[in-house]
Amino acid sequence: FFTVSKLQRALGDEENAVAFEAALKLYADPIIRKALARALAVPDEQIRRSRTALFLYLLKHHDHDQAT
Repeated sequence: FFTVSKLQRALGDEENAVAFEAALKLYADPIIRKALARALAVPDEQIRRSRTALFLYLLKHHDHDQAT
């Protein structure tokens, strides 16, 4: 369902195509959907680095979220 361009548009990030491609290869759509929804739900003023960084962090830590 997800493509690099969809992730770029959703996150407003045209520079991290390689990271998005890697994420699409590593993670199933439901995991990407959940991480994207969580990253987009955070208000701008609470984002420390970037929304893309938050999204990638949430993807990498999805196993921990499922365990709790």
